[in-house]
Amino acid sequence: MVTKLFSAQERITCSKSRGGMGFRDLKAFNSAMLAKQWWNIMNNLDSLVARLLKAMYFPHLAFLVSNLDHNHSYSWHSIWSSCHIHVHGCRWRIRDGSKIRVMKDPWLQVEGLAWMQAPQPHGVYDMVVSDLMVSWERRWDVVKIQNLFSPHVAQNILSVSLNPNVEVDTLM
Repeated sequence: MVTKLFSAQERITCSKSRGGMGFRDLKAFNSAMLAKQWWNIMNNLDSLVARLLKAMYFPHLAFLVSNLDHNHSYSWHSIWSSCHIHVHGCRWRIRDGSKIRVMKDPWLQVEGLAWMQAPQPHGVYDMVVSDLMVSWERRWDVVKIQNLFSPHVAQNILSVSLNPNVEVDTLM
């Protein structure tokens, strides 16, 4: 019979039924709480906290692409550091697409990934998703999409349904 040797932290955080002490992994718990704060800010961009953080730390950038500078608080650094938890796991639900950047925001599922990986024409990097739609209508501009993207990526874009019941662009 082979017994696995646990590190001190594994023994402490392992459940009692498995021979551990049953303590919560505080690092994982802290990451989860910071990620929850990040999620609350992203879903309530008009809240006082979100507007304050935006004004102080990233006034000219979107929250998802903001960077840390030399003059940030410990709180902001902690919340910002949890961003990686969501970036690979969330994507935008499209309403009008006016705030979602085509190449920088997670909005398209391509082979299980949240980002478009294929090289795109230079002009696409500055576009928002609404630029890929027919103006004043809730449908894709098929010709424009097929001209800008590879057939595989174009097909993935066209397969995204534009739900008329969604009120605003939201993260999910």
